[in-house]
Amino acid sequence: MADAENTAGTADDSVSDFAHLWQVLARVVAPTTLVTALMVYFGWARASVTYRVFGLDQSVLGLSLQDYLFRSIDATIEPLAGLLLAVMIAIPAHLLLTRLLSRFRKVARWAVPAVAAAGLAVCLTGLAGITGLGRYRSEWPIVPMSLGLGVMLIGYAAHLHSLTSDRRLWPGGESPPLRTARRVAFMGLLILTALWSAAVYAQNRGVDVARDLVADARRLPGVVVYAPERLPIEGPGVGESALPVPPGDRPRHRYRYDGLRLLIHAGQQYFLLPVCWRGDGRSRVIGLPDDKSLRLEFFRVTGPPRPACPLPPPGEPG
Repeated sequence: MADAENTAGTADDSVSDFAHLWQVLARVVAPTTLVTALMVYFGWARASVTYRVFGLDQSVLGLSLQDYLFRSIDATIEPLAGLLLAVMIAIPAHLLLTRLLSRFRKVARWAVPAVAAAGLAVCLTGLAGITGLGRYRSEWPIVPMSLGLGVMLIGYAAHLHSLTSDRRLWPGGESPPLRTARRVAFMGLLILTALWSAAVYAQNRGVDVARDLVADARRLPGVVVYAPERLPIEGPGVGESALPVPPGDRPRHRYRYDGLRLLIHAGQQYFLLPVCWRGDGRSRVIGLPDDKSLRLEFFRVTGPPRPACPLPPPGEPG
């Protein structure tokens, strides 16, 4: 009876410590602020990688925090849905496991070491990726996710040990300051690996978006530019034409430029791509100011452009 009371007391202390730690974190950073900051960081990491492929730096774009937030929504739905689903599955699984282990103490003797061994193996998988011993080809951030999941499993094994075993994990006992420091370090590692995973996943998504645009920029919205004077706009697939001027008339726009695609509008500028843009160093992004003297017409591309883009010379990248 005394052992059961000691075990229950240890579990209550563990829950109380985690609840106190969560209250401290909630006072320092509000949950909504934390989620918003993560989404802004996610959008920044994704946009940074995507537009860097086209030679555009973040300082040139001048995107606002709201822009980063909105641009991260579509990319964060999938991982957030997976995380919420994992939490919904983990809670009843934890309750069922603790009931089984409390009834069958012999099963707990090998179940707890098995969970700890699985956590150690997952941590070694992440460490292998850091040291270069292992290389993982996946869109998911294998290394940080492995480290975070491994640390979580090891901590969970220690928690199961305190619930199912009469023996202490540390025979000499653990002082309250040392216990608090250990759990703060545990939570810090989880938060750090979560941020790391989000950053790597966002960068991978940015690379995918840039790769699709590099493969075929013709899928972007089409743009026609009208200007009062000739503009130094050139590139593969871009065409300049002088508009007919009736005698005695002073038209506002005299030149038209076709074969352009809208990459992004940011920082009071339009960043355009030639319709046959190729990542060979010769095709460049065209920046036009959001000026009233220019008229831009946009259209949705519903089919392949005519004429088709010429093939790159042999030996050059497409």
